[in-house]
Amino acid sequence: WGSEYPISIVVYTNETQQYVHNILVQDCQCTPEQLTVQVLSTSTYPPTEYPVNVLRNMALSKIQTSHLFYTDIDFWLSADLQNVLGLPQIKQVLSEDAYKAVVIPAFQIYRQCHGNELITEDDEIVQQCDTENIQRMPETLRDMIVLMKERQLTPFDPTNRGGHFSTRYAEWPQQQAGELLDLPCIESNRYEPYLVLRYCQQLPPFVEEFTGYGKNKMTWIMHLRRLGYQFTQLGIGFVCHYPHLDSPSRLEWNEKPKNASPMELQQELIKQRKKQHSLLRKQQSKKDNTQNHDGTNDHHDDQDTNKHKINWEQSKRGRVDKLFVEYRHWLYTHVPDQARTLMCKDRKEDDDWRLYIDRE
Repeated sequence: WGSEYPISIVVYTNETQQYVHNILVQDCQCTPEQLTVQVLSTSTYPPTEYPVNVLRNMALSKIQTSHLFYTDIDFWLSADLQNVLGLPQIKQVLSEDAYKAVVIPAFQIYRQCHGNELITEDDEIVQQCDTENIQRMPETLRDMIVLMKERQLTPFDPTNRGGHFSTRYAEWPQQQAGELLDLPCIESNRYEPYLVLRYCQQLPPFVEEFTGYGKNKMTWIMHLRRLGYQFTQLGIGFVCHYPHLDSPSRLEWNEKPKNASPMELQQELIKQRKKQHSLLRKQQSKKDNTQNHDGTNDHHDDQDTNKHKINWEQSKRGRVDKLFVEYRHWLYTHVPDQARTLMCKDRKEDDDWRLYIDRE
């Protein structure tokens, strides 16, 4: 990022603000004037309720420039990103359109565990291998190409295609420095790219009710899209995810409802998906949703499900998904749809069928 451009950073720690500021200046080769540092005590929230959106909003509150690039600490920037963003054509586009959202394509490398750096996690020995990972983190397009040929790098995150795969990765290597390529549409509401934006009054805050892992960025992107932000991706510049071990928040997210086996969970999700599709068909045909043509209730699937009803809110994911549905209802009810980058008409998957919620 260089030593002359401002950085607003928030650290979740019990150390003092001055201590953190001094460490960053000493170890990261930053100038004291460059950094605006805030801290939030780790005793404020439970260990698995990492207040990620509180931290993001704190960082946004200290922005001193007309535009911002936001990123999380586990994503590393390409060496030339700041120079590319400073090109005249990029500045012109950003100055002419307050609702332009420049997507910085995100990638990931695989953990390079060939050494002996081991740590214990849940009584299992796992490899951390920081030394090897750091050596392979790409800084330039040339580094990226080498890693791609070695099959050590992919777009982020293959296990959650909705998260970043609206980015036009196939066209990105052919883009020139400073070239912008508009996204024709968004494949999924789960899209959560890292962006360059104008910092002004209409920029909404992150929703602080989302803590820990899950849906904390995508809800913000949904809000931006509905407000009319146009998404366009940058050529040459990129960010790359550092392959750290799963956080406590992610491990809690991965836990299934306590009263459901993996097989029962899969069967219930399939039933819920069928219910949702059935409801959509009924709504589209404008038929009554509670009775059949003979006047009887259409609840035979419900009776079968209730034999072993899953309590979704026993899991962190279930609680987050319930909050997400409530947030989405608020968004669609209170924020007029002014989208310029639309949702794709031929989306390949249903965003909702994975939700850990009751669809009664």
